[in-house]
Amino acid sequence: PGILPSRGVGMLYGASGSYKSFVALDWASCLAHGYAGQWGAPPVENDVLYLAGEAPISMAKQRRPAWLEWTGRSGQGRLAVFPRVPSLTDNEGWAGIKSDISELTMQPRLIVIDTLSRLMAGFDENQSKDVTAATNFMEDLSRFYECFVLFVHHTGKDESKGARGSTALFANVDTVISTSRKGAGTFLKARKHKGADTEGDAEYLKVKPFANSIILEKAEAPAQQDPKKSNKISWSDPSEITSILMKNAGKMSAMHLSQEIASLHGLDRIKVGIELRNRQDIQWLRDNDTWRSPSEYDL
Repeated sequence: PGILPSRGVGMLYGASGSYKSFVALDWASCLAHGYAGQWGAPPVENDVLYLAGEAPISMAKQRRPAWLEWTGRSGQGRLAVFPRVPSLTDNEGWAGIKSDISELTMQPRLIVIDTLSRLMAGFDENQSKDVTAATNFMEDLSRFYECFVLFVHHTGKDESKGARGSTALFANVDTVISTSRKGAGTFLKARKHKGADTEGDAEYLKVKPFANSIILEKAEAPAQQDPKKSNKISWSDPSEITSILMKNAGKMSAMHLSQEIASLHGLDRIKVGIELRNRQDIQWLRDNDTWRSPSEYDL
C-alpha cells in the first residue's frame, strides 16, 4: 500500500551498492508470503515472479534464507525465482518464461526484472526509441498478466542526475522509487507515482548482517554531521573500502586491507588500522579479522 500499484510499470533505481535488490526482494517476499513485514503488505499470498538476472545463486543460498529466518517464515510462499532475464527481442526466451509460469499455474501480481540492462541487452538505454521499446514491452507484460512490473536499474557515475539513460525512462513509467546509500544503510524515496502526490520524507533502511547475508530494517535516519566538525577520513568511507575489497576478490584480512589503503594513499599502516577499528559505521563490513565486500550479496 502506497508503494507498489496493482497495475503498470515501475522503476527502482540507485547507485551500485545502494541495496536496491534487497529492497525488491523484501517487497516480493512480503507479497508472496502474505506477510505485512515493514510495508503493510496484505495478509494474502500473491503469486510473485522474480527474474534474477544477476546473482541468482546468492539469491537462493544467501538472501532468501536470511529473509525467511529474519521474518520467521518457512517455505517459498508463492515466490518463484527464475535465474534469467531474456532480452526483450528474445522471443524464445520469453516464450519459455510464459510456459514456466503456466506450468506453475501462476497468476503473477508482481513481476520483478533485475536488471533493466539485462532486458535491454543489445539496445542503447541512452536512446529514447530503445527505452520506449523496453517500456512498451513491460507495459504489454503488465496488461497480459494484469499485474505490476517493477524493474531494477542503476544510476550513472553522477548519482545526483538520477537513473542512467534516456529521460524517456522516467517519463514512460508509472512509478519511480530511488535508493541512496547513506552510512550503514540506504534512503528509499518515491520520485513519481502517476496521478498521486509523491512529496514526503524518505524512509531510512539500516543494514544488519543476518545469517549468511544481510537484511534491511527501517530505522531512524543517521544524524547529519557538520562537515566542519567531521573527523571522517575520506578513504574510510564504506564505498571506498568496498571498492578496494572488490578489487581483491571481495575479502581481505584487516592487516592486508590496512596495508593496501596505506600504500594507495601514502599513509601510516598502523594509523589506518586504528581508524578501521574505531569507526563504528563501517564495522558491518567486518567479520572478526576479515573485511568482506557487500558485493558478495549483489546489492
